Amino acid sequence: MKTENFLLIILISVIFLGIVITNNIKYTGNAVGIVSSEVVNTNCFISLKEGWNFISFCANATNKEINSILSGIGNNYKYIMLWNETNQKFDIYSILSNEKPFNDFDFSKGYFIYLTKDNISLIIGGESYNSYQKNLIFGWNAPGYVYTDSMNINDLTRFIQDDFRYIMKWNNIDQKFDIYSPLASSNPFTSINKGEGQFIYIKNNDGTSFIY
Repeated sequence: MKTENFLLIILISVIFLGIVITNNIKYTGNAVGIVSSEVVNTNCFISLKEGWNFISFCANATNKEINSILSGIGNNYKYIMLWNETNQKFDIYSILSNEKPFNDFDFSKGYFIYLTKDNISLIIGGESYNSYQKNLIFGWNAPGYVYTDSMNINDLTRFIQDDFRYIMKWNNIDQKFDIYSPLASSNPFTSINKGEGQFIYIKNNDGTSFIY
């Protein structure tokens, strides 16, 4: 799937939800992520499919350079996309571009990675996490999910119950978003799992602190 088609899917999803992101969005400043880790080493295994994958990092590697983290998958990827909360758009990293918007991963955030080969395992070694805190702003945010165990959405959002409207996870088999709403009678998912990325829409104009 081309990048342009992927971005169109996102736009259609946003329109479908009835969320209009306009130029008069009020921001409270830069979102600052704080992630704590205990000194327990672990290996984080993330299964990747051909096409777009939306991932989080579940081990705190010392070297966060893209070339280091993705060394195990070789040249089997083309693009990496990082959600820019302030501008409400993606920063796009291309292996073919001489100018890249970033060269290191921020492990407090989720990333889209486009793979050209199916069924690849990304293995990341490092310290395990025992807590997570990140400031989220009004609009869409893409905080990471840093644990190796699954977590129920109610537990994940227990401190932001009144502040969020939607959570989206990427279905890398169907190549589309699955959308969770706390107001829906049924939802396509009720938990977040190891290595999965997430989009959270914050409806509070003043933002919120995301702790789990």
